[in-house]
Amino acid sequence: QKYSHVLDMLNVELLQVITTIIQLGSQQWFLFALASAVVTAIIAVMEKRLLQHEHTLSFSAGHALLALLLSLPLLFFADFSKVTPFILVMMYFGMFAAAAAFWLTARGVKHLEMSISSPLTVTNLAFIPFLAFFFLGERLSLQQGAGVFLIFAGVIALEFFQHNSKLFRLSDLLRDKYLVLTLIGGLFYAVTAIVDKAALSTLDPFTYILIAHFFIAINSLLIMVVLDREFKRDLKQLFSQDAKTVFVVSLLSVVQRLSLAFAISGAFVSLAVAVKKLSSLFATIMAGRLFHERHIVQKTLVSLIMIAGAALLVLS
Repeated sequence: QKYSHVLDMLNVELLQVITTIIQLGSQQWFLFALASAVVTAIIAVMEKRLLQHEHTLSFSAGHALLALLLSLPLLFFADFSKVTPFILVMMYFGMFAAAAAFWLTARGVKHLEMSISSPLTVTNLAFIPFLAFFFLGERLSLQQGAGVFLIFAGVIALEFFQHNSKLFRLSDLLRDKYLVLTLIGGLFYAVTAIVDKAALSTLDPFTYILIAHFFIAINSLLIMVVLDREFKRDLKQLFSQDAKTVFVVSLLSVVQRLSLAFAISGAFVSLAVAVKKLSSLFATIMAGRLFHERHIVQKTLVSLIMIAGAALLVLS
């Protein structure tokens, strides 16, 4: 009897949690966002395996080309009546950022442990309030500040695990080339997220996906041609050795983008993005089982802290 009131309170709280989960599960946007998270984690695993022996530039360009081809059937469902020159220009630059971000984060995936590179994908949400502050004049709220703090505290913790160090030095983080490139990729993804939100307020998901993949393919090829003198040879090697894997990754990417687009169009953008960020948690857990990476329990906790920070940001 001494603890009966405590047990009653716990039962009530548990019932509320279960009720919330059931309510979320009955909403289509939640299922689409969760599907996007699961597929993103699967893509991360496949990318990690593939990039152990492939170049990131050729993979990024080849993946973008196949994703465009696989999205062409959406032409039967697209509605271009609402597409304006402004939307096209906005999406071109937004998808240039997306192409650059994919290549930069692919370099991180190739050279970092997956249980480090995957949680770092959450950082794009931390950059959005800063972009809004500098370009839109919006103020950073206390809740947003707390969210940014949790995310970058997670980045610092991951830096400890990366180098097995006991003392954080900013110079160590800045010298970590691939961690910095992943963070820059997160900044570019923040730009893409703002464009996504603006475009999906006007366009339907099918039209948005087609235009996005078209511009991503063009920009990925442009980046490769500029930076890789042997781009023809590298693309030929990619498709001769790993065509099946690149095909599956590209197909899953179309499914992931389409799922997220439907989730965003069916709910508040913030809710859909928050659920989608669970992909970093799923990928971290999978990294421990598939690649036998170290400190998985601690990295999983860090991933949860960063997702909590993301939730504070998107729900502010």
